[in-house]
Amino acid sequence: MSEKLYLSHGDDPYALADEIPIAELPIDEATFVDWFINDPSHNVGRRVSELTIQYLPIELLQHYCWDLAANNNHASGWVYKSHFDKHYTVAQLEALQLWQQMDAKLAMLGGCANI
Repeated sequence: MSEKLYLSHGDDPYALADEIPIAELPIDEATFVDWFINDPSHNVGRRVSELTIQYLPIELLQHYCWDLAANNNHASGWVYKSHFDKHYTVAQLEALQLWQQMDAKLAMLGGCANI
């Protein structure tokens, strides 16, 4: 707090995927005030979700592969229900092109068989 850096949840360091640099976890004071004065319950743990979208860690891609194998739609899939349903709507994630980004990263990694 003396550095005016905050976590969106005390467990954020434990929820962060290994591929995501922990130095990116803290939020600044302005973000903290915006998130926790305006809508505190909706934003608890939100920073991990943001970083997960940015980095697309292997665990997320594994969940996406499970969704593909099960033919799950975006709203009912592991990706949404395990990572994002507390902080985003499906429409918001679609606007961010989350699923297209995961497709691209999976293709770069050689597909689900290599995850």
